[in-house]
Amino acid sequence: MIVAVTNRRLVEKGKFLDVIERIASAGVDRIILREKDLKNDALYALAEKVQRITHRYKVELIINSNIETALRLKCYAVHLPYRLFEKFHPIQGIRYGVSIHTLNEARYAEEKGADYLLAGHIFSTSCKPDLEPRGLSFIQNLAANIKIPIIAIGGIQPHNAQYVYKAGASGIAVMSLLMTVDNIDTTVNQLNRLK
Repeated sequence: MIVAVTNRRLVEKGKFLDVIERIASAGVDRIILREKDLKNDALYALAEKVQRITHRYKVELIINSNIETALRLKCYAVHLPYRLFEKFHPIQGIRYGVSIHTLNEARYAEEKGADYLLAGHIFSTSCKPDLEPRGLSFIQNLAANIKIPIIAIGGIQPHNAQYVYKAGASGIAVMSLLMTVDNIDTTVNQLNRLK
């Protein structure tokens, strides 16, 4: 499974929806719309446009942190940082993904009904240059103890994705790789061959 995580600030102004269309048409499985600076109305307006694209290519759309927008648009899921999920009472009829950084967080999220985990960061990444990566052993430990799908994130590239799958991940998530690469089709094809 390939999950693309958005960051419109990495894209040339005015080209964000074009990049989303290229990512969706290239064959990713899910897109997490992660535009944390947008308030409700602006996020909803953008999510509506993104959803038209994801529907066209049968890609599942996940909204980061904004449950209201995810519910209004009947999105595949809402994705929450662990600190929000920890205080939250899940609502019937919507799936939840949770970002986790420890085995204890993963266990808690699974017990509380999370549908999948986003685990990271696995390799060094420019998004988090000052934080030590958790490495493949983190995925191996999670896979040995957790039953719900584990999506690995952080520094994943075509040359190292296979190791993440071998460690037990159900999928990979990438942000800057797909938001900034020139040839999205080639990159997604390379990643898809490693599933």
